[in-house]
Amino acid sequence: MSTTTNNKERLFLRQWVGEKIAVRTSENGSFSGHLTNIVFDQSNRLTYIMLDEKHCINFDHIIHISLEK
Repeated sequence: MSTTTNNKERLFLRQWVGEKIAVRTSENGSFSGHLTNIVFDQSNRLTYIMLDEKHCINFDHIIHISLEK
């Protein structure tokens, strides 16, 4: 993932913190819940998102993410 893409995704996800989202991953199937946290590594690269303060999802495994209605 390029730095430009990562920066756009960070801005995009920050706007969704607190919103209910649906996530499909390549490793563990699908999840839905409220986006409660986004986690960055020491080089400021997006690494994980957290749903409902209990599901920590590796950002590299995410295939699709969207707002739920």
